[in-house]
Amino acid sequence: TVGNFGSSERMDYTIIGSAVNLASRLETAADLDEILISHETWSYVKEKIICEPPHALHLKGFHHPILAHKVLNIKKKDKNSLIILNDETRGLNLKIDFSKISKEELLAIIYNLKSETDIKTTDHSD
Repeated sequence: TVGNFGSSERMDYTIIGSAVNLASRLETAADLDEILISHETWSYVKEKIICEPPHALHLKGFHHPILAHKVLNIKKKDKNSLIILNDETRGLNLKIDFSKISKEELLAIIYNLKSETDIKTTDHSD
C-alpha cells in the first residue's frame, strides 16, 4: 500500500506491506555489492538487465521460497557498447567484455572449454 498515512496533525507519504518486507529481506540476503530482485520484478525489467537464473530463497516472513535473481549488469542496445558479464562460482571466475571480443573468438573459447571439460572431468564432490 502506498499513499498518505496519518492524521491532520501529522501526515506522511509512505509504503507498507509485503512488498516492503520482501525488498528488505532480499537486501539482507544479498552479499556485499550484490543486488537481488524478486522474480516478479525481474519479469518487468528482464529486457533491460542481465541476471543469473533464479534461485529459491527461504526468507523470514514468507511461507514459500522466493525466487530471486542476482543482477549482473545493464543491457545495452548499441552493439558497440561496453557490456561486461561477470560470473563467479567455485573454481571459476569468468569476465567477458563483449566490446573487445568477436563472436568467432567467443565461440572458439566456448568450444575449447567444452573440449577441456569433456577430457578432464573429475568428481569434486565433498
